Amino acid sequence: MKRWTQTISVNFPKYLPVDVLIIFLWTNDTNNKANKTSEEIVSDLESYMGVVKEICEEKNKSIPKIIYIAPPYIKEEWLKENSMFSWTGPVLNRELPDLIEKMAKKNWVYFFDSSKVVESSLVDWVHLSAESNVILWKELGSFIEQNIF
Repeated sequence: MKRWTQTISVNFPKYLPVDVLIIFLWTNDTNNKANKTSEEIVSDLESYMGVVKEICEEKNKSIPKIIYIAPPYIKEEWLKENSMFSWTGPVLNRELPDLIEKMAKKNWVYFFDSSKVVESSLVDWVHLSAESNVILWKELGSFIEQNIF
């Protein structure tokens, strides 16, 4: 979280005002090295709202609508075989979408579950293919049009 806070503190103010801020949880947050429970990951995500709010208030700008995106489901057999995710990945992979959605609802922000529209690539089971990226961003655009603008 410290790295994210430093990054957003430097870069986010350059782009204000911002209408929509998309925070996309990805697999680095769920590997063994991160050593976090699903609750800790969601708590970090929730704290990002405070950082964003503080920056906006400091710059006298409006707070953007926030969308949290849960990562696409990663095939469990791959997670068990990959040493980076062997003990954390399967559990987090199942728990996080529901926990992120609950946190988003509690805080009156938006939630988008990318696993409903895409799945990870067959090449490495983690990243999205070029085609899946196009699908994801088209679906997210529709979500934004329908729910925010």
